[in-house]
Amino acid sequence: MKLTKMRVLLLKLILVGVASAQVVVIEPDDFADGTILDNISPVVTLSTGAFDDNQPTFSVTAETLTNAQTTTGDKVFAHAGVSFFSDVRTFRMDFNEPVSAISIDYIASGFSGEAFAGLLQAFDANGTLIVEDTTAPLFDEQFETLTVSVPSGNIAYALAYPPEDPFGRLDNLRLTVVPEPSSAILLTMALLVVGFRLRRR
Repeated sequence: MKLTKMRVLLLKLILVGVASAQVVVIEPDDFADGTILDNISPVVTLSTGAFDDNQPTFSVTAETLTNAQTTTGDKVFAHAGVSFFSDVRTFRMDFNEPVSAISIDYIASGFSGEAFAGLLQAFDANGTLIVEDTTAPLFDEQFETLTVSVPSGNIAYALAYPPEDPFGRLDNLRLTVVPEPSSAILLTMALLVVGFRLRRR
């Protein structure tokens, strides 16, 4: 009976281990001005997608601005010496681990007094659009968080940009990383061995 209860407990540990997720935050404020952030996290490779196919072209950096142009602190994501992104210079994220959710803040430029929206798109390994999120139209220095969620974790890469805003800014990237099931299985196997030995004693 005790052994059966132990197995039930270990099964619960498996489910908890598989279901648990880690939130990774990449915040420009955490880095010195001009720091290249391309490989700052093992979870994702950051770059600036350019041209029609959004292929990685420029590095992503942290750049200091006035507080009114950021959502946290005084820095935003930047590239090639400029602190904004557009439909021809997108913020690209290529994932090295399964990611089930992405959030990033879009700050409108208010260029020419117009309202603009930000866009976040997630794609699978075949380049097929899985899900996207769009903000409401925003005026100068207004901001909103873009969020997409894919529980299966099969996002290969994602793009964040304002389709019509030529000077849209991005800040405060958050990623929900799903741990590999194999890690939980290995941990459970080890616990089973320990439990079996304790039982024999």
